[in-house]
Amino acid sequence: MHMDLQTAVEAILKSKDPVTTVGDLIVAEGGFWNQSEASDKGQLFTIQLFEVQGIGLGAAAALDSWLQRATNAIQSEFSDTH
Repeated sequence: MHMDLQTAVEAILKSKDPVTTVGDLIVAEGGFWNQSEASDKGQLFTIQLFEVQGIGLGAAAALDSWLQRATNAIQSEFSDTH
């Protein structure tokens, strides 16, 4: 499956279970996802996907961070090309 940053953000935002979706995307891109660690809300968690990194306590917080940074990267890329 080939996906870009914009498509990944859209898929995550549309998902009923965004944490599982980001895990699936990471694995599809050749990364590692540990579901039991992702479920631990007290553990520092890092998501790295499409050269964007998000960090937070638990996967949901890391995903929020990742989505913000991914959105900023997309907007920056768009403004650089227009």
